[in-house]
Amino acid sequence: MYEWQEQTGPKAAEIPHERDPRNFPWGMFSADDNAQAPIGMFMWFATPDEMAEYVRIVEPQTYQMEADERAELLERLDPGLTMLVADPSGLEKAREAVNSAASGYWETHWWGTFDGLCSGAGEWERFVRDQFHDHEGEVTPDKIDHFIDFLSHYGCQGRSKTDPFAPVEY
Repeated sequence: MYEWQEQTGPKAAEIPHERDPRNFPWGMFSADDNAQAPIGMFMWFATPDEMAEYVRIVEPQTYQMEADERAELLERLDPGLTMLVADPSGLEKAREAVNSAASGYWETHWWGTFDGLCSGAGEWERFVRDQFHDHEGEVTPDKIDHFIDFLSHYGCQGRSKTDPFAPVEY
């Protein structure tokens, strides 16, 4: 059992959000898919298995839905989450499948490893780094603590529904 499973409501999300990604290297950034300026945040996990379990259990709790609607959502989520756990090298395909299933509820803009976020070549990874230090280059070891602090606040003020890559104001 993961420590966040002992919590309900916002506390269940607070635990992985407050973790140090150097110790919990698998992360995701999700935001509400319905709001005009959806609020999102990074969350950190020990393994892809834990991240998938979090998406199965906690993400659906965030939205008011009947039991049958939740069961249908979980059934749609399962193939993408199974892909994530079975083959973490296929992150993008799994993320797209989960986003398709969760459409209308939330969108996962990114998931992967902290190292990938610090140095990866993906569009979203480069975008976040550019927001951090005005260039898409790798986050150097001397900037890691500042980058982690930046990520802990990133997206918490809401993101533009029309431009999810727009800068987030603090």
